[in-house]
Amino acid sequence: MTAVELSDETKKDIMKSETFLSFFDRTTRIMERALAAGYDVTEDYAGDSDTEMESAVAKISKLEAGPCFMDDKWSRHRCVTSLAWSQTFPELFLSSYHMNEEAKFDPDGVVLLWNLKYQSTAPEFVFHCQSAVMSATFTSFHPRLVIGGTYSGQIVLWDLRANKRTPVQRSPLSANAHTHPVYCLRVVGSQNAHNLISVSTDGKMCSWSVDMLSQPQDRMELQYQTKPIACLCMDFRAEISRIFSWAARRESFFRELVWDLSRAFTPNSRGTVLPFPGCISIRFRGRERISAICF
Repeated sequence: MTAVELSDETKKDIMKSETFLSFFDRTTRIMERALAAGYDVTEDYAGDSDTEMESAVAKISKLEAGPCFMDDKWSRHRCVTSLAWSQTFPELFLSSYHMNEEAKFDPDGVVLLWNLKYQSTAPEFVFHCQSAVMSATFTSFHPRLVIGGTYSGQIVLWDLRANKRTPVQRSPLSANAHTHPVYCLRVVGSQNAHNLISVSTDGKMCSWSVDMLSQPQDRMELQYQTKPIACLCMDFRAEISRIFSWAARRESFFRELVWDLSRAFTPNSRGTVLPFPGCISIRFRGRERISAICF
């Protein structure tokens, strides 16, 4: 059987095909993981000399710094706006980034997916959009989707299965949706009934179906003492998706608020002069508490 020599034009067509590019991207990632694995293939587990034993104890006792995740092209000169971990794949986490003022022709918003399992510090996936990404999150109900909230107010959605870095779905820029930066995103509910909740800095909260971002299913204006609230962070209670806590800024005063969506009343609140970069719902001894992280 003789090998058939392909013409240069046929080779170029194959290398530009979507099938080849997808195959090449996947195999390159696998080879990069293998080359970056820090295993000592000469390790002697049967050795019983004192020197080898001291060396093994020293390795166990030594506190070593973990990998530093950074990409020269996509993360240099960009500030990190959010972090999120995948509940389905614990080794995966994402970081979203603001615009790079020194690269005018690069996309303003970037989301990078990193892998903690391997020693490679190259991102597993690179996503970007036209507006700076202020928040991003995974959802356990759709483990291969990444959702982002942008500075322009758009909600964008990326799919790990799609061979593209731009969003596969995005919300419109209209008065019915967000027109201010979105710092808060959460997917709440169950496998069969869940919604994406987003809050922008003008106090507008929207509820979306992940399958359709053309318009929000519901809207609500968050106010405190008849004034709109600039929401900085948000978290829902684990088993009661209608009750959530968010940290807000009113002038130079930061306030933690707990709101029940089933009632129309002024939310309970606690205030401080320190900003809240994050808050989380914690269950301890059968009771649930909202914990705020202060600077």
